[in-house]
Amino acid sequence: MLAGERYDPADPEVVEARMLARERYHAFNHSHPRDVELRRTLIAEIFGRHGEGVTIEPPFRCDDGTHIFLGNHVYFNMDCVILDVCSVQIGDHVFIAPGVHIYTATHPLEAAIDFSFAGPFRKRRWAQSPFSERANPAGTGSLRSLDR
Repeated sequence: MLAGERYDPADPEVVEARMLARERYHAFNHSHPRDVELRRTLIAEIFGRHGEGVTIEPPFRCDDGTHIFLGNHVYFNMDCVILDVCSVQIGDHVFIAPGVHIYTATHPLEAAIDFSFAGPFRKRRWAQSPFSERANPAGTGSLRSLDR
């Protein structure tokens, strides 16, 4: 999807990248809370780029991880999920609340492509969260600012 092509979650390269990310965040999520050095190392392995003072409260999950770019002093509270099929950029001094999910992908909207029609879930159906805000970054003014 980064190249503008249709996303195939079954592509072998995508599957391998997702598996590697799972191994890394599994290790992070099961690390001892006082093992700060291990957690820093795992954060460096999970994310595409990260700044100083990044704190993540487990559990955390992501699709790939290498498409997530974090600024300085970013804080993720527990149970956060980022589906980073496309780039996710989070700036400096950003605090993410518990249970936040960030989705960068959507499914094809054309009926001929996604095989959607009214009816029960059987074969070749997609399900996604009830609200999706596509291609609108959360930037200055879009969230509550801590600046006074």
